[in-house]
Amino acid sequence: MTMLSSLRNAVGSAFRDVANAHMQNVTGQRAIVDLVKPEGGSVGFSVIMHMNAIIVADVSSSSVVSEWNAQHPDAKLRPGYRIYSVNGQNHTGSMLQELRSAHTLTLQVSTASQEYLLPEKARKVLPVAFVRRIPDRSARMCKATECSICCEEDLSPHELLVQLPCRHAFHRDCVHKWLTQHKRTCPMCGYTLDPSVDP
Repeated sequence: MTMLSSLRNAVGSAFRDVANAHMQNVTGQRAIVDLVKPEGGSVGFSVIMHMNAIIVADVSSSSVVSEWNAQHPDAKLRPGYRIYSVNGQNHTGSMLQELRSAHTLTLQVSTASQEYLLPEKARKVLPVAFVRRIPDRSARMCKATECSICCEEDLSPHELLVQLPCRHAFHRDCVHKWLTQHKRTCPMCGYTLDPSVDP
């Protein structure tokens, strides 16, 4: 064997090893999501098209998907995830047709977030379903006496507020509008909320 063919074999073998390692890594970032649509209903998530990809844009609360997410914390369907197969179909048009018409759905998704593919506005704000899942707490539990968004002072200790992970608390309506229409950050300290992490 010549030196050139030995070099080609070595390079080819190294390339195959790298490709196999990459495939194992990508496979580790995939999940299978099995859903059954309610009669005459929808699955409860919206998608956007990006070239030949279907990207999850938003997940509705009180939906088949939110129930799946609650029961399968290691295989949640989240905004920014790419759907690469629906009921065995992997062509974009066929996947969309399955999403619209099939009663039972088996989705194969990439759990590596491709949120950067979402429109700029969607990346700056939080999905409505995510904000709705943030639990209410009493003003007393939050140690809050005012809502700094609407500037209402002297809150009742029993008034229900939304407390963000940074510990700042606000009226639900106030913070809902802020997080879903303006920014995904706390209006007090700038803490950024991540929609891929449960509130």
